[in-house]
Amino acid sequence: MKDLSYLESHGLNVSWWGLQNEPNFDSNVVTPQQCNDPTERIRLDALATPPLGVGYSSCYYSQCQYYDAFKAVAPKIKQAFPQALINANSARGQLGASPVALDPATLDLVDAWTWHFVGESSDRLFGSKGEAMLTYSTTKGKPSFEDEFEYQPSDFRGNWSTMNTAQMLMNWMVFAEAPTFFWIHAAKPCQNAESLGYGLALWRAPEGVNATGLCEGIEPGEFRVDPYNANAMLPFSRQVPWDSWRLNVTEDVTRPNQRVMAWETPGDAGAGGPLHANTPGGLLGVAVTNRDMSIPFETELRLADGAGRTLNGYRFSASVFNVSIGTVTLPANITVQPLEMLFFTEY
Repeated sequence: MKDLSYLESHGLNVSWWGLQNEPNFDSNVVTPQQCNDPTERIRLDALATPPLGVGYSSCYYSQCQYYDAFKAVAPKIKQAFPQALINANSARGQLGASPVALDPATLDLVDAWTWHFVGESSDRLFGSKGEAMLTYSTTKGKPSFEDEFEYQPSDFRGNWSTMNTAQMLMNWMVFAEAPTFFWIHAAKPCQNAESLGYGLALWRAPEGVNATGLCEGIEPGEFRVDPYNANAMLPFSRQVPWDSWRLNVTEDVTRPNQRVMAWETPGDAGAGGPLHANTPGGLLGVAVTNRDMSIPFETELRLADGAGRTLNGYRFSASVFNVSIGTVTLPANITVQPLEMLFFTEY
């Protein structure tokens, strides 16, 4: 509480609070009754093991420990900072915080379930796989979203990862009704082994770091955009206005390597954020990905009412950013090249 009050007193708005980052990666359901049973509590706490290896600073909670702490602290946060979004548990959502989800008193304090699928395939959120996990009965209508994504060195696959990240974002929104998606690391030191898969940019320290490896071409004290990650995230920041409404899309076949997402710009003037302060409301946007490494994806885009709207097209990939491909008039046959995505906007 003192930390948050200090931030607020120095002019920073407290907009989001979580008890602990990655307190556990559990997916087993634990009930409040189990946590309150002394014998069962001892058994559960003994079974709980820290999810992270030596070398990473962490504070691990068993599900019951998390429940106890959340029950004590979250009501005070809600009272003192009613504007703050309270999330749980930041690693495995309502599964890793299942006692919180199953207690009506603590469930009422939760504003969103948050998850970490670090370096995983977007298939994790594909179709029935994501639906089965994210429509777990105790969501109670609470939104769920990813609040950290990056790639460990063993998971990073260059151009494929760019498109996988884009599809992870889209799959969250299409299959899990997520209201947002977060990458987490703005920049990472260029000499770090994990940095290529972690940052939106690579940063070189002002002194003491040689211009070798990933640091080559970066001046001391400067940074360079990492296109593998930035070109997956920035297209959405650039092309999709804030507070847009996602539109329902019917696919002929739901494919793991291709995804389509459509949206409509917000109706209120200026609601679209600084890049879209003057974008009119009610206009159409569509994004189509192709994560396949070798085969082009051909499809037809059409509106349910058959309307012939004209859209501006843009191409993105790990090596291409916001290149115009002209206009198309719906219905339209389009081809998305391997490891590329196309955006079509009416604005």
